[in-house]
Amino acid sequence: METKFIIENLDVVKPALAKKPLVPLFNHFCFSDKLVKAFNEELFMETACDIDLDIALPGELFYRFLSTIDKNISLIKNKNVVEIATKDKKIINKIQGLETKDFPKIECNKKKLKDSFKITKKFISNLEEIIKFVGEDLMFPHYIGVLVTSKFMYGTDGRIIAKCLSDLKIKNEIFFPKALCLELIRLSEQLDKIEIYENLIKVSGVKTKIIRLISDISFPDCKGSFKSLVDKHKNIKLIDTPFDFSQSINRLCLVGEDLLDKICSVKFSKSSIEFELDNKANSHLKEKFNIKTKFSDDIKVDIKSFEKCVSNTVKFTLLDGDTKVLYFENEKNLQVIMAVLS
Repeated sequence: METKFIIENLDVVKPALAKKPLVPLFNHFCFSDKLVKAFNEELFMETACDIDLDIALPGELFYRFLSTIDKNISLIKNKNVVEIATKDKKIINKIQGLETKDFPKIECNKKKLKDSFKITKKFISNLEEIIKFVGEDLMFPHYIGVLVTSKFMYGTDGRIIAKCLSDLKIKNEIFFPKALCLELIRLSEQLDKIEIYENLIKVSGVKTKIIRLISDISFPDCKGSFKSLVDKHKNIKLIDTPFDFSQSINRLCLVGEDLLDKICSVKFSKSSIEFELDNKANSHLKEKFNIKTKFSDDIKVDIKSFEKCVSNTVKFTLLDGDTKVLYFENEKNLQVIMAVLS
């Protein structure tokens, strides 16, 4: 048996290994019925493999040990021990495993099926666009994921709200946790269907299955934010800038790297945009771009948020209403709004 093929199978389910589990079994690869499985109490993953064993092996140890061998190996089970050996017997390692009888079996009750749809390239492409804007702070789990509706997908980190088209024939709004979104993108070629149940999301393909348990999370009202901040504006005129702001933002980040809040001033005039950041210690940076904006205003923005927006979009403008926001678009129908400071 070639180690590279075993590792390819393990790579599929490895993200579902628990890091510091209360239940030791949850940081093990579980082998049974020519399947390899992993579960971290939220995310369950399995895929078909050629290992015909009935045992759970310690995940990191088994994976890292196999990664050091470039020869064919044999796996022989004796009670709860698996012997890993090369054909010439020059390498032999015996790994203690656990019984698989206590590994959880997550059942899907067809009576509780709420929605289902096929995974398309367009769906994955839209997911790749929106995932860039979701939060990462574990203190705010309702930001760490994507809200999928029949018309749009939404993502937010609290300062930025993004949406793009979804065009799905579903009846309910679904919150996809970020961890599941990343696996959908990574394994998109192996998956073809998504089913939504009352308490879980099931994703399946010919050889691979993913199940994500659903938490009771209240997603922010992104739809309402777009309606109140963007949709009420008619004939929005966007700035189609030929400039790449990346180097300028790198300089702003350098000047502000010791600041707790990396906030810079942005001055719009009808013929230019000027960035300014004073770190109050040893550097005061100004940069000016000759761009026709057709309006004048002074605002303050979070540098990192602005960087994320301009690096993923091509056109933007300032929308002035009860709340000022920068509004961005790109050629893939991605729309982004970012809160600004007056």
